[in-house]
Amino acid sequence: MSNILKIMIIDDDEDILNLFHDFLTKEGYNVATFLEPLKALKEIESNPLLYSLIITDIRMPGISGIELVKKVSSINDDLKVILMSAFEINGDDLKELTYNEHLQKPVHMSALVSTIRQILGES
Repeated sequence: MSNILKIMIIDDDEDILNLFHDFLTKEGYNVATFLEPLKALKEIESNPLLYSLIITDIRMPGISGIELVKKVSSINDDLKVILMSAFEINGDDLKELTYNEHLQKPVHMSALVSTIRQILGES
């Protein structure tokens, strides 16, 4: 757990953003949340090396999490990605996408933290 690592969470559900932010902050992570995926994309374009990990919902208004991750990968392909969805996802939708993990909502906080630690090499 390091405050150097910054995590971006993108979801169009403010309750989920608040829950994840509060929990991950208590776990020692530096967390930024975005309710609007296009604002998150602008942030990454402005600060391409600031974040170590993005956690994003797949279905959001404006731009889907899948399109967001494609754009982010072209900006910083070292950025780790966790996709979340409350819906079944067709494998074809994800096959051209580079991501580290896909979590089904509702996401259990203990599973989220262990996934983050594994992806960031904190074990």
